[in-house]
Amino acid sequence: MGRPTVNDFGNPSSLVLTDLFSTTRRVERLLIKQPPVSSDSSAAVTAPLAPLPTGLLILSMTRLRSYALNYLPSSIREPFLEDLGDLEDPELDTNGKLRIVERMWRSWGTIGEGVIRP
Repeated sequence: MGRPTVNDFGNPSSLVLTDLFSTTRRVERLLIKQPPVSSDSSAAVTAPLAPLPTGLLILSMTRLRSYALNYLPSSIREPFLEDLGDLEDPELDTNGKLRIVERMWRSWGTIGEGVIRP
């Protein structure tokens, strides 16, 4: 018997939500761990992601996108996918991407049944 992914009511199981929570947390950690390039803390600029964190970020984004496409109702799927698209924007620096992750926690982590809360 495989790992359950949907409960009897067609909603993601707690295992899926726990995985989603962990994946979102991993994205945030990867972005937070980026060392600043500038020593001036008022204008801290971050370096581009190194290859390993970039790969881990891509894998995490793929998991989040798969979750959205398979489990989210259409009413919130598109806004969630827009947030993922914003995270993938190469024009945004790390601080901008962290603001998007904060928005995702605020928007998707606390509503009703919670999209990314286990």
